[in-house]
Amino acid sequence: MKVSGGVRIQLVNGESKPTDPDEPASRPYLSLRSVVYGQLTKNTLEQDAAVDLLYDSGGTANWHYLYVYHLNHGKPELMAWLESGSRADGGLVKVDVRDHLLVLDFADPSKREGDCCSDGYIRVSYRWQNGRFVEVPPRQYGPLN
Repeated sequence: MKVSGGVRIQLVNGESKPTDPDEPASRPYLSLRSVVYGQLTKNTLEQDAAVDLLYDSGGTANWHYLYVYHLNHGKPELMAWLESGSRADGGLVKVDVRDHLLVLDFADPSKREGDCCSDGYIRVSYRWQNGRFVEVPPRQYGPLN
């Protein structure tokens, strides 16, 4: 993955290498949370992919970065990316692709239990339209199991 400043980050077994080789739990680091495949664009035979990475700062906060790719002639092209809130403050809980929609569940801040957790989710669906993702109402709310 290429990030600002030209730094290259390699994931091994779904996680970035420790920044301090003498301390395996050193932070910050990235971990691969999920890769979900499905059809987001209607006029294609190739599947799209939503890649969820978790950035752990080493403190109490962490953020999800979601990258959505489309294969164009066999080569991945970035369609869009999203940075979610940290944990109970709107953090990304689940990613799904169904019925040509990108469906994202976020931790519901109104159902938070301390800074770490939420008892509920907010489900937001997006359709790829005119070169960007557009929210498809209504939002759904429910309990996390």
